[in-house]
Amino acid sequence: MHSDLSIFRLATAKAEHAVARQNITAQNMAHADTPGYKARDLPPFAEVYSAPRGDNGLRTVHPAHFRTGLSGSAPDARADPVAGNASPNGNTVSIETEMIRASEIKRSHDLALTVYGSGLKLLRAAIGR
Repeated sequence: MHSDLSIFRLATAKAEHAVARQNITAQNMAHADTPGYKARDLPPFAEVYSAPRGDNGLRTVHPAHFRTGLSGSAPDARADPVAGNASPNGNTVSIETEMIRASEIKRSHDLALTVYGSGLKLLRAAIGR
């Protein structure tokens, strides 16, 4: 029932986007010393969500993005290289930048969960529970 409401679809999509970004950020940090590795990230959620709608009604950049949910599909397929200064070995990962990105991602995920929880409280109040 509640999955048909757009607020819940939006909150779920935002949370899944945050999970996929966190996975990519973790991969970036794991490869901080790998020669030639290029730091990657997903496009911002607003850009992904405002893209044309896919066959399941959700807006997508590519139809496969939401087929199983962002966290269920391979984030590597749509992660774009991030501009950054390359170290002498060609690696563009900055641990400081990745730590800042990780905290932004956590805030984004927390916001999605708060919106979802508030929507559930509103539904419960509406049905008198």
